[in-house]
This record gives sequence, structure tokens and C-alpha cells, in this order.
Amino acid sequence: MKKTTVLLALLTILFSSCIDKILGHQYVATIDNARIMLEKSYAKDGLLEHFPTSISNKSVLHIMFTIPDTTYSPDVNYTGFVYLVLKMGEDSLSLYPKSYIYKTQYNSRNFIFDDSFKYYKYYDTLKLRNLYIAGAYPIPYFIDFDFGLGSERFDLDRFGFPISVDVNNVPDDLEVFVLKAEHGYFWKKKFDLERPKTLGIWKNGYSCGIAISKKCNMIVYWMKSW
Repeated sequence: MKKTTVLLALLTILFSSCIDKILGHQYVATIDNARIMLEKSYAKDGLLEHFPTSISNKSVLHIMFTIPDTTYSPDVNYTGFVYLVLKMGEDSLSLYPKSYIYKTQYNSRNFIFDDSFKYYKYYDTLKLRNLYIAGAYPIPYFIDFDFGLGSERFDLDRFGFPISVDVNNVPDDLEVFVLKAEHGYFWKKKFDLERPKTLGIWKNGYSCGIAISKKCNMIVYWMKSW
């Protein structure tokens, strides 16, 4: 009876592990699909090579991506991104990058990019932010991410907008590592894309990296192209 119980327990664990890998493969397939779409419209390779090639279904908190095709509409910002948020598990130290080109603690004074550039149209009080922060590289607007930490409501009256917005709370220990980034126009189709002048040389480009919160046991893999 004891041997039977142990065997059943082992089979249950094995079956659960197999199901986890099968369900996790759908996220790997999603990233592969994003890679294929990006290769069709963007002239830079390897922008998703830092994303994991094996994902546990139990670790996934959030995944989303959008890659524009080769058509353009003036009312579309024509930007691409891939975001994957995972629970890190016990072996978190192995997830830290061995090399990177830029590291920062996330805060409102970073060189931040959101997908509609509203940070530079409405909220950027520094102006020409990339000139004020020497050597800074663009990173995502992590306030757009739901880390499960609740949100705060802000009134935009002082910016001339009679509305309130809910802003997601970001882990206060979020470390951001930029693995590769470059300014320049790399879309395969040439469009006259409207970008805020405050972006300077970074009006077009890409940025790839990861962000880690030890407190929340989370890791974010990202790629942005604009």
C-alpha cells in the first residue's frame, strides 16, 4: 500500500510537470510569433534573444505584444513592443544579466518611453530628458504594467486636462538592465513618423532588456521599437 501511494504521488508530480510544460509552451510560441512579425517589419535581428526559451505556465503573470505591419496610418504611433512578466522562483540570482550596457533604479527621472509618447508631450518637465541624464538609455514606462500592487489616482487639471487617471504602483526596488539599444530608423518601410522633438536623436530606435524586483519576486523581459 505504501509503495502504491508513493508511485501515485510520483506519477501525479510527473503529470503535473508535463502539463505545466505544455501550457508554458504557448507563451514560448507567442514570443516566436512576435519574433517572426518583427523580422518582417524591422531591420534589426536578435531583439528577442534575451527572452526565455522555456517557460513554466505557473510563473507567467502577464504577456503582451504588438508589432506593426508594413502599412502606416497617421493616427497610429507605429511602435512595437513585447513584454513578459514572470515570477522568478527560488533561483533568482541566475536570472540577473551577466552583462548590460546600462543599469538604473526605476523612477520618474529615467529616460522613459511609453507607446504613445505622452510622457514627452504632457508630463516631461525636464524637456530634452536624454540630454539632462548623461549616458541614459530609453526604458519602458513601467507604470503601464500591472504589478498587482494597486494604483493611485492623479488629477490632470494642472496639465490642462479636466480628467483623473489611475496609475499603477511600481515596485520600489525595481532594477532595470538595458541589454541593447540603438537610436536610428530601422523600420523596413520608410514613413514620415511624427515624434516629439524632446526625444532628440532617440526619436526612432529600439531598446531591449529586463527589470527585476526582489521584493515582489518578479522579472520583466521587454523589447521596444519605435
